[in-house]
This record gives sequence, C-alpha cells and structure tokens, in this order.
Amino acid sequence: MIRLSREAVQRVGGVLLVSALAFVLTLLIAMFASQTPLSEQFWGTFGRNNGLLSYLSLLILLLATAFTQSLETYRLILRSLQITSIPMTIYCLIQIAKLDPFPWSAFAAFGTLGNINFLSAFFGLSCLASMHFLFADKSNSIRIATIILIITDLGIIWQTDSIQGLMIFSAGIAIWILILSLRKSKILAAGCLLGLSTLLFFVLQAFLNSGPLAKLIYQPSITFRGDYMAAGWNMALANPLTGIGLDSYGDWYRAERGVLAAYRTGYARTSNVAHNVFLDMAASGGFPLLITFSILNAIVILFALRALRATKFQDNFLVILSVIWVAFQLQSLVSIAQIGVTVWGWLISGGLFGYSRLILKGDSGKEVISKGLARPKKVTLDPASSILSFIGFCLGFTLAFLPFKLDMDYRGFSQRGQLDGMVSVTRNPSASVYFYTHAQYLALNNNYPDIGYELNSRLRLKFPREISGWLNLVSIPQSTPAEKELAKEMIRKLDPYFHCLEPNFETLIARDIFALPQGMQRELAAGWGIEREIYEQEDFALNKLDPAFLSQKFVGFCA
Repeated sequence: MIRLSREAVQRVGGVLLVSALAFVLTLLIAMFASQTPLSEQFWGTFGRNNGLLSYLSLLILLLATAFTQSLETYRLILRSLQITSIPMTIYCLIQIAKLDPFPWSAFAAFGTLGNINFLSAFFGLSCLASMHFLFADKSNSIRIATIILIITDLGIIWQTDSIQGLMIFSAGIAIWILILSLRKSKILAAGCLLGLSTLLFFVLQAFLNSGPLAKLIYQPSITFRGDYMAAGWNMALANPLTGIGLDSYGDWYRAERGVLAAYRTGYARTSNVAHNVFLDMAASGGFPLLITFSILNAIVILFALRALRATKFQDNFLVILSVIWVAFQLQSLVSIAQIGVTVWGWLISGGLFGYSRLILKGDSGKEVISKGLARPKKVTLDPASSILSFIGFCLGFTLAFLPFKLDMDYRGFSQRGQLDGMVSVTRNPSASVYFYTHAQYLALNNNYPDIGYELNSRLRLKFPREISGWLNLVSIPQSTPAEKELAKEMIRKLDPYFHCLEPNFETLIARDIFALPQGMQRELAAGWGIEREIYEQEDFALNKLDPAFLSQKFVGFCA
C-alpha cells in the first residue's frame, strides 16, 4: 500500500487511487496558493484542526480500509462504532446528572465531542450501527442490551435539543425501509418513495420555518447556518480556482457574509466554518477541490449501487454500510467536519467501497454474496515496507504531537498567570492565531501595553486578516496616527459592514439596511423579534419603525 504496488492498484482500483491523488493535489494547490500562514493551513484553525494533516490522515484511513477488503475488518469497524457509543453514553448520563468532574459540561451534555450537535450526530450514526446488530446478533441478551442502548442514546439526543442526530437516524431508517421495500416489489417501493418524498418536502419546508413540521424541526440556528453557507459560496465564487486556503474560512467570513448576516443579530456573530463540508471544500480550494472531493464520494456510492444491484439488495451488511454512508453525507450538508465524527464517515466510506468491490469480483446473485464473504489472501509486508510503515508512524505521531504540546504549554502558562511564558509560545512558528489574540488581550487588559503592542505587531504581520489585531491597534496608546488610519482602512476591507469606529455609524448602518429590498427587510425584522403582524404589512419598511427603537438597535450592534 505504501509503495502503491501493483497489488494495491488491483485491490483498490485505479479510479479510486487517481481520484485520491487528484484530491491531494488540489489540497496542496489551495494551500500554497493562499496567503494564509502555512502552519495554520497544515494543522488547521485552533479548535477545528481541519487542515492538510487531517485530510491526508482521513484519506489514508479510507484507502487502507478499502485496500483491506475483509468482511471481518468491516464488521469490526461497524461494531467499533457501536461499542464506542457505550462509554460515551455513560459519560453523557453522568453529565446530565450534573456529576461531571470536569466543568466543561456545566450547561449541556456533549460527551467528549465538545458540542451538542457533534454528540447528536455521533449518536445518530451509532444508533444506525446498533440497529444492524439488533437483527444480526443471535443472543437475546445482547439484543436486549442493544435496544436499551438505542433508546438511551435517542433519549440523550432528545435531551440535547439538537435535531442533527434525530434527522440522521430518521433518514437512515427511511432509506433502510425503502431498500427493504425493493426486496418485495417495485410497486411497494414506489409507494414508500412517494411517502418519503412527501415527508422530505415537509422537512424542507420546516427548515424555512413554515409548514406543519416547523414547530418540531425549525431552530434559529438553521437560519444562521444558511448565512454561513452563503458566505462559503461567496468565497468560492470570489476565488474559483484556488480558494482562500485550507481551513481559512474564518479569515474571510466578515468580508463575504453579506448585509443580512451582518445585521441579523450583530457584528459579533461570526463563524470559522461554512457548516457544510462541500461548501467548506469550495471555499478552501475553489471548484477544483470541490470537484475532486465530490468525485471521491461519487466513486464510493457508484460502486455501492453496483454491488446493491448485483446482490438484488439482499446483502444486509452492504445495506447498512450504504445507509450509514448516506446518513453521514446528509450530516455533512448541514454541519462541519468534526474529526471525532468525520473519522467514522471516512472509515465507512472505505469499508463500503472495499466491500462493494469485493462483492463485484463474483458473478451474480447468491454466488456473488458467497464470494464476497470470502477471506482475502493474507498480505505480508516486506522488510522495506515495514521500515517505511514505522517511519510513517513516527512522522505522523510527531506532526500530531507538536500542536498538542504547544497547546499544553500555553494552557499551563495561562493557568499560572505567566504572561512571559504565553508570549514565548507565540514565538513558535506553528503558534495559532488564538495564542496571539488571547495573550494580546491579557497584556492590554492587565496594564502591559508594551507587551500588548509587540504582540499586536507580530499578530498583524503573521495573520493580516485577523480583525482583532487591527481593532486593538486603534485603541493601543503606542500606536501612531498613521497606524490608526491604516487600522481603520483594513477594518473596512475585512468587514465592510462594521461602522462602529465611524462617528456617524448610525447613519451608515441605516444606509445599509434601508436600501435592502422589502423581502430582506422583513427577514431582518423577523430576526430582530418584531411581531409578524407588523412586518407582513403590505407597505412595511424598516425606516417606518420607531426612531428610538432603531437607534437603540444600531447602538446595540456596536456595544
């Protein structure tokens, strides 16, 4: 596999390998064509880490899984997804009971994934895996335990008030039912497809806060995600060939978010990800990266469809792999590539492709299934490959350990209140923008203006699109009049709708929003909490609202 031997090409197939190489090539082009620091693109944004290293690692996992072509391995992956949910479930129950020894879950239960949406998505996928084993396992005691696990995890999803997990699980079950109906008759399948299409129509309506399911499904965060997706699309249109750089969305969001997103809740609501993996790819590397990423996924599903047809939808394991793969892709359309969830999606992708290819080596029907279940010939690495594997492991561990060590050092200095130590961490070439901004904030707010100014200078030099550096430059006593004017000019460039530094900011904000079409003004009014009866009036316009209310709203944007 390491040397892309002839056997590797035969096992994985030239199509997948070529698409994988094209994906890597477009990642590298996006990385080196961008002005974003290479370290930030390689390791990714602090807290997200969706840089080159992560995607190379995910791609290696996909290819290695596809290369294995072992039913036992693929079953183990699916079982591991189920088993991993058990300690996560126990920990979430501890968090819900307010017994978590760590303070990070004081407001919500999210396990170890850092966010209720990520936890919800993970449980949605793991519950689908558990559903397969509910029917595959022969032991009644294991089946009962599986039922308890599924019910508990769905209950935790409901408790988090995050709809991602329920949507993933429901979509997976719906696809499962559709496939099972195909086994019976085409008429039954057509009826199921019609029913599911109708349900999908109502769900899409609910996303727009209309229709009978809106009260169950719609959340304000859905509108915000729409803002983030629109900004990602704008970034791709503005940089169609090479994008803005890997994991650099946050550097460009303010410039591309549009007037509605800027004034819907306020300037402070920003994002460093499009909340849609495909749009993240388009923003990061332009349309070439979007195309290669899409082709990689298309190859997986096309092989799966061929295998499903070859087995006449009778292979239950192939069906569940396909169901989970589709559910994961649906989640990718409304969420980010959180590594703790995404790693399972890429493993399932490799497993689905490898198992489909294994099945397609047969002829048809029952013979295909029996051959597909056969254990492949054992592969032994020669000494050279073993040495290269060990070197690769050491290199990968080192690259992953470096930012972890830096994080631990900075956290230690921060907890001990050692500003000098925090400043020393920022001098590391791989230091993230977070270390700069946090240390700068502490220096300026604890009467260390000289240190703050020095940090600010290095922050602006290394991360020129980080707006906090320019905002702080305006207020730092040491900054010259020329630097203050430069800062204001850069702020206008980085955020065209941020007028808070202008003496007539209320007039400028009014100019932006009063020029909007009536439909967009109504959308803003709804976001501001204005009653529907008011903004649905035929002659509604924001400039007709109470001037005192508008002034308070505009001042609030800059508070």
